[in-house]
Amino acid sequence: REDTPLVGTTTKVRPSALSPTSQCRLSTRGSPIAPASRTRAAREHPHRIDERLPEGHRPPRAEPRRPARHFQEALALQRKIYGGPHPETALTLHNYGFLRLDEGRLEEAEALTRESLEMRRSVLPKGHSDLAVSLNNLGLIVKRRGHLDEAEACYRESLEITRAADGEDSLEIPVTLMNLGGIYRDKGEFAKAEPLLEDALARDRKFFLSPNVALVRDMTSLAQTKTGLKKYSEAEALLKEATAALGKTGVPPEHRAYADVQDVYAAVLLKTGRVDEARSVIETALRTFAAKPTIRAGFEKLQASLPSR
Repeated sequence: REDTPLVGTTTKVRPSALSPTSQCRLSTRGSPIAPASRTRAAREHPHRIDERLPEGHRPPRAEPRRPARHFQEALALQRKIYGGPHPETALTLHNYGFLRLDEGRLEEAEALTRESLEMRRSVLPKGHSDLAVSLNNLGLIVKRRGHLDEAEACYRESLEITRAADGEDSLEIPVTLMNLGGIYRDKGEFAKAEPLLEDALARDRKFFLSPNVALVRDMTSLAQTKTGLKKYSEAEALLKEATAALGKTGVPPEHRAYADVQDVYAAVLLKTGRVDEARSVIETALRTFAAKPTIRAGFEKLQASLPSR
């Protein structure tokens, strides 16, 4: 369940309202932070994707045909004006690719993002931070298309560029660490995933000033990895902390983040032989998410795996 770009009340970008050539910025996470208390500039890139944003918190998909036409017209005009590869054309391709990604049109999103990345490689200095943004987005797209090895390579290069361009204290680093750790976790390489996810969580603990759904997703992802390593007590502690943190965020019980925590928690309970407790968690989840068939299906599958009473 890690394929969830980030959460928060500070999302800046709504694709339907974008100017195709504007320097569009998506808040990469978190609850509101006063500008005087902490700068957000280093954390906001043009359509940077953090894999922890639940579907309900992604930019709305109003009138998908209209912005698509605007992007197409802008690209045609830019190609006529600039004649060849240009940073502004690459930006428009990148933003258009984000729109297609948000619409779930992954093949088109991949083609546009690849074209943007190659154009940026040809017109920007080596190691430019925009390359890290493109690589991060491409990594998410190819991951969703099932190409985990290529996604890993994208995230690795993105992380290397970010560290070189923005420094070790860059607020983008935990985003890419979490994405890369998620790749290893999905590949079953838990020993590789664990230090990356621990690093990401430690960095985010310093960034967030209050309980936050994105921070909860960090904990959940790490707990899932520790479950794979049979570190059940550590996983359970993280899940209890995540549940307590969610209670302080004010999100409703039917929020997807609760489902993610309960899903992993049920798995931990089953792995440690506490079948009755797992059954209770699953039955509660089935009632809570009765109106959400996609989420409910996952818990029905877990319920079917339970031994008979």
